[in-house]
Amino acid sequence: MGIPFIVSGLIVKKQNQDFRTLRNRFQPTFHHEYDNYTQYVPLVATWSMKLAGVESRSSWKELLSTCTCSTDWNLTI
Repeated sequence: MGIPFIVSGLIVKKQNQDFRTLRNRFQPTFHHEYDNYTQYVPLVATWSMKLAGVESRSSWKELLSTCTCSTDWNLTI
């Protein structure tokens, strides 16, 4: 079931590279400092809600393993 998602992700990754090339050609100084931090907003929000006691489907152990895997994938790609 996950194979179509992986394949579509690889296709989008190729198109993303083409987009970066275009962007850098026409606007070479493009950079926003906040982009370095906004990628972590979902992770911080998830942990903040868990710490605040919002009921969720995941236990602390499941949350930790999911966030670790997700972060590893993001750092790898």
